Amino acid sequence: SYGDAASNSLDAKYLEHLRTMARAALGFDVVLYTTDFGNLANMQRGSQNGSSLLTLGDFGPGSNVTESLEGQQAMNPPGLNVPMCSEYYSGWYTYWGQKGATNTSSAAAAATLREMLDRGMSVSVYMAHGGTNFGAWAGANVRDGNDPEDYVPLVTSYDYSAPISEHGRHNIGSDGIDKFLSLRSILVPGGGAADEPPFIPTKAYGGVQLPWSASLLDNLAAVSGTPLTAASPLHLEAVDPLATFILYSFPSANLHRAMPSTLLLSLSDLRDRGHVLLGARPVGVMLRSSGAKPLPIPAGPTQPKASVLEVLVENLGRVNFGPFMGGER
Repeated sequence: SYGDAASNSLDAKYLEHLRTMARAALGFDVVLYTTDFGNLANMQRGSQNGSSLLTLGDFGPGSNVTESLEGQQAMNPPGLNVPMCSEYYSGWYTYWGQKGATNTSSAAAAATLREMLDRGMSVSVYMAHGGTNFGAWAGANVRDGNDPEDYVPLVTSYDYSAPISEHGRHNIGSDGIDKFLSLRSILVPGGGAADEPPFIPTKAYGGVQLPWSASLLDNLAAVSGTPLTAASPLHLEAVDPLATFILYSFPSANLHRAMPSTLLLSLSDLRDRGHVLLGARPVGVMLRSSGAKPLPIPAGPTQPKASVLEVLVENLGRVNFGPFMGGER
């Protein structure tokens, strides 16, 4: 769910607006529900009490299943409370800069799944099959909900350490146990599951040589749209929300100094990674995750008197959930 409907009247109004739109489009034969972390406090922030919008919880292996069930019971009317985990995290995401891909325990995933089924719950395994984030759709998370600079962009792969890997084979958990077989043995006890389709064949191609390259700056006309001119920098959403890169150019930035010195470049509200160039030469990188600290730029007689200052901003991904979704770009 989005926002905090428990304490913010605008978020509550927005949630009601979504419910009204969904009802108008889908009618009253469709069950509408929200999903929030598996405890009452989070459910109160993301849902509504009553029968018009049911509340479900989500969690991962080792979580307190009772806490989620009690939260649902407090939010949903008697007779309409569905004991269910709407997203059971079979693994977790992997972000850029992480040491190796995320890999979680198969035994832990199986144990909590068994507990839920023993308690008569329904469950949606998220993810059952790992996938791929295409283009600039990978997204990102803020690990510390109070610190927007604790920003971690997700990698292109969304394998997720799911029971079925991104390329369609069984994933092996961090404990060395086949995660697909572990969960299937609980979902289909005693065997009897349908035969699996054959795995997609793979092949080792050896070393691949890439002898050709092309400069991005030399080919801007071929890979970008019509340049825009504005009195102040435009954010990505105002230019092209689906763009992967956006180049900000400041012609004739007079950085000449009679004596050698250093200038500090500050970029407020940088939401991604900015590659800074002066006179088409790289001078540094600014990162949201490091608080976009000012970048020292050497200036002096060695710099052209009128250089073009450029910042190539790479779209690393929008924050997927939490209080900083509304402040993106």
